[in-house]
Amino acid sequence: MRDCGIGRGGEQFFRMIVESSTDSIEVIDLEGHLRFLSARGLELLQFNDPDRLIGQPWSGLWPLAEQPAVTAAVEDAKRGEIATFSAVRPTGRGVSKTWDVILSPMRDETGQVISALAVSRDVSKIAGNRREAAARELALRRSEAALKSAARIAKVAGWEVDLRSGCVHFSDELWQLLGRSPQPGMQTTSALNFWAPEYRAAFAKLLEETAQNAGRLIFEGEILKPRGKRIWLRVMGEPALEGETRVALRGAAQDITAERAAIDRLEVSERLARAASDAKSKFLATMSHEIRTPLNGVLGMAQAMAADDLSSSQRERLDVIRQSGHSLLSLLNDLLDLSKIEAGRLDLEDGVIDVDELANGALAAFTNIAGDKGVYFQVDIGQEAKGCWRGDPTRIRQLLYNVVGNALKFTEQGSVRVGIEHDETMLSIRVADTGPGIPAEKQATLFDKFVQADASMTRKYGGSGLGLAICRELATLMGGEITLKSAPGD
Repeated sequence: MRDCGIGRGGEQFFRMIVESSTDSIEVIDLEGHLRFLSARGLELLQFNDPDRLIGQPWSGLWPLAEQPAVTAAVEDAKRGEIATFSAVRPTGRGVSKTWDVILSPMRDETGQVISALAVSRDVSKIAGNRREAAARELALRRSEAALKSAARIAKVAGWEVDLRSGCVHFSDELWQLLGRSPQPGMQTTSALNFWAPEYRAAFAKLLEETAQNAGRLIFEGEILKPRGKRIWLRVMGEPALEGETRVALRGAAQDITAERAAIDRLEVSERLARAASDAKSKFLATMSHEIRTPLNGVLGMAQAMAADDLSSSQRERLDVIRQSGHSLLSLLNDLLDLSKIEAGRLDLEDGVIDVDELANGALAAFTNIAGDKGVYFQVDIGQEAKGCWRGDPTRIRQLLYNVVGNALKFTEQGSVRVGIEHDETMLSIRVADTGPGIPAEKQATLFDKFVQADASMTRKYGGSGLGLAICRELATLMGGEITLKSAPGD
């Protein structure tokens, strides 16, 4: 049985009550299908196989003449109203029995009707058997007492506001929550004083609106207990009707102090996590700038020295310095981009992306690199993708160059091919290579920060594992996505 808003412990206790009831207990979903039948109900209806009934239209289990009343009762329950009717229904053995049925709406924790609960009592012999009627009445009282006990277990309390007299009535459970003695004949103004001052006006206004508009009331706030103690209360309710007249507001209240405390702890944890992330991002940005300044000096001097008359060994050493410096500068740029993205400070340019220029730039940047490795490199542009498009050209170029550079790094032979297409409303860039492929278990984390498919690749090829993570973030910022399709040896 689904959770009907009384909590897991209450639900277990409620199930025990249902299964021990002397009446047939049935649950009907909002489409009118039978979803639950108690063991006693199966016995009363004289069916051996419940699978013949579960999932069937409930109205179809009644004779054709009774179906209008049955259907009307289900509709009333869907609207949140309690319906009653008496009708004849045959058992699985063809014996006709008269049933008194009470159909009540079942709600979830938000007050939304999720199904209907039918209590069907066999009254075929009631006229001729007063003892049986008395026993049924006793069983009903016991069921009511047990249901009240289940409500106490679930810490659900009841309340009512009489719209004709202005009197407010609380259940014993609600008085216990308030930590006060019952006050018979209490007026609305007195009941409002149980709320903390900052909640009184809002709740009073909600009560008035619910009474006037026949809506559903849901409210959370703090109430005052003796000695200044506060607890959080969730209140739910709706108007009660007599005919077309709204005569009362009725509902339930529940102590949610522990739930609110958990929410507050989570919010504090989130604030601390955001503060730590901001501090980390600021640190990375500061250190990237601080390191870049002297590094640019080193690279500038290396470039100046390259023009001098150097021996072959000195030039080799100078090339190592320049390559190492550029690698470090690339890493610093990645760290700076990552810190901006995590801090939410990376702004995209609303510019123009020239696809032909983008493709020619990629060819100029990577053709020689691919040729040195003996790898074929090609860029193809689909007919529909040609021309200019709105977007950030710098970030598109960064994303493309990063992915192509990554493909060339791991491709020792074969080819790297780039295809630029226009897919519905977006540009689609596809990079295919004949590299070693990536196992399926590694693909899920490939776009995470500081992750590479194989630790040995870091030693062989270098890299920090930030490039693809930044590509994913850039693609997401631009309203797209980056995906992978690969297999070892593919």
